[in-house]
Amino acid sequence: AALGAGALGACLSGAGPSVIAFVDTRTDAADRVGRAWAEAASRFEFAGRVLRPAIRREGINLEVTTGRAR
Repeated sequence: AALGAGALGACLSGAGPSVIAFVDTRTDAADRVGRAWAEAASRFEFAGRVLRPAIRREGINLEVTTGRAR
């Protein structure tokens, strides 16, 4: 369903009953994939929800201090 709706790739998550899709955010593919997955889940009577989390592009910020932790 995801690939047919315009996802660049999709897979089942190994961490639980989840699926993930990667889309080009310059298009409306995220909306189309969300609708396609919701429709597919409904056909098979699977409960679920579509989430669109934001990706943090700046990575980790690490601050190193000296001394002992209290």
